Amino acid sequence: METTPESGAVSIDRALTVGGYVHDQNGQYKESTRRLYGHAWQQFTAWCKERWISSLPATPETVALYAQDLLREGYVVGTIRSRITAIHARHRQAGHPVPDNVPAWIVLRDAGTGRVRPEVEPVGRTNLIAAIMKCDLSRSMGVRDRALTILAWDLLIPAPACIGLNIADVDIHDDADSSIRVGTRQIPIVHDHDPAIMCAVCATRDWINAMADVGITHGPLFRPVDRFDVIAGRVGGPRRCGSTQPGGRLTVRSMHRVWARLVARSGIRVCTQRALRLGGARHRIKHGEPLAEVLDRASWSPRTPSVVSRLVAPD
Repeated sequence: METTPESGAVSIDRALTVGGYVHDQNGQYKESTRRLYGHAWQQFTAWCKERWISSLPATPETVALYAQDLLREGYVVGTIRSRITAIHARHRQAGHPVPDNVPAWIVLRDAGTGRVRPEVEPVGRTNLIAAIMKCDLSRSMGVRDRALTILAWDLLIPAPACIGLNIADVDIHDDADSSIRVGTRQIPIVHDHDPAIMCAVCATRDWINAMADVGITHGPLFRPVDRFDVIAGRVGGPRRCGSTQPGGRLTVRSMHRVWARLVARSGIRVCTQRALRLGGARHRIKHGEPLAEVLDRASWSPRTPSVVSRLVAPD
């Protein structure tokens, strides 16, 4: 009989839980189990804190995203199951409902069987606005996240190229055409005030101004910002807490975390940063831009049928 996601989730949840509940004669966790669960819980709460996500109680989607991140980092399925067990145990101890295990089970099932993941679903304008609205524009981090997300959607460039931008690559004008240099290309960006929060020109300028206010006028365009809202590379004042990559440049992994955090806050469908690029391209085609121009903007080959079919597919 074929296993359904629901029945599979129950069986895995039992395996995770029964293996973890090792008690001594007084009905308490053994010391080794407490240490294991304590370390796993610290790792999970640190992961949630970086993304401004609630760890207690945690949603099923949060646990699934955590499992995905662990897989990307090279953890084996058995270790991830142990981490999930610790999360469930802490919820029971605190009197919270245990997060539904179906999303996490699907992640682990696909990893264990080598099953092909579903096609990336492009992020539409409505969902993009919902995510952008969760950026706190009173803080430098929110201003950065807004600019980073909108440019990824508007420029149609991959994450490494977006992170590789420098302040000197940006050429912004109020009364003339604006553009951003990506490699050897100058990609135009336009004022779009419908709604104003979605304007790529304004979002980029606001972030550049925020950096200029703390003495940053050259170097990487996108930089780490710590929990105290200190931008990496600021001149004078407190230095940023935590480690920073050489040159003060944000990493690709951090860019994915920024988008994951906005997805979790806004409640839109879970997706990766790549969905932003596809969503921006689909939006341009939907509003009359020729397919050839969109493919050129994104540096996609017209000989890639999988990309072309997703761009011209009906909503």
